Amino acid sequence: MFRRNALLALVPLAALTLVAAAAVQAGRPSAITKSTLVKIQAQVLIKATPAHVWQVLTTTEGLGKITGIKNMETGKTVTKVGDVFNGAAWTDTGAVNCVFLMKEKELRVSFEPQTAAYLCQHRVVIAADPSNGTMVTVYDRYTDDKTDTVDKTAATVATDLTAQLDAFRVAVEMP
Repeated sequence: MFRRNALLALVPLAALTLVAAAAVQAGRPSAITKSTLVKIQAQVLIKATPAHVWQVLTTTEGLGKITGIKNMETGKTVTKVGDVFNGAAWTDTGAVNCVFLMKEKELRVSFEPQTAAYLCQHRVVIAADPSNGTMVTVYDRYTDDKTDTVDKTAATVATDLTAQLDAFRVAVEMP
C-alpha cells in the first residue's frame, strides 16, 4: 500500500541565493542562483516490527534500496551521526552522510555530489502501525535549478521512490 502526499511540493529557495563574502565586502552581490526545492513523500506498510525494519534500513544495502543511492560498500551499517559512505545517485558520485539518527524511529542522510551541483536529503520515519506492522514514510528532498525540466524530473523521482519502497518492503519481509 503506497500513499503519496504533497507529491510535488515545489518551493523556491530564496535561501539559496547566497552572496559570496568578498562580494558583500565590496558592497555588491556576486552571481545569484535561484533554485527549486522539490519535496516528495511516500509511505508503505511493512509486515515486520519497527526493530526489524530498522535493522534492515541501517545497512548500506537497505539504505540503498529505500533511497535509490547506488554503489555503497556492502556489509556496512549506519550506527551514528557522521557515518559516511561513498555512493552514486543519477550520474553523480559523492558521499552519503548520516545527519540524524533516532534509533528505530528516524534516519536522515544527505547525498553530497562531488560536483556540489545540488542538495539532496532523504528522511525515513518508521512507526509501529496498529495493524501489526510498521509504517515507513520517506521524504525525498532535493534542489533543482533546471526550471524547464523540474516537473518531469520530479515525476520520475516520485515513480522511482514508489519502486524503491516496494523493493525495501520485499527485502524486509523476506523470511
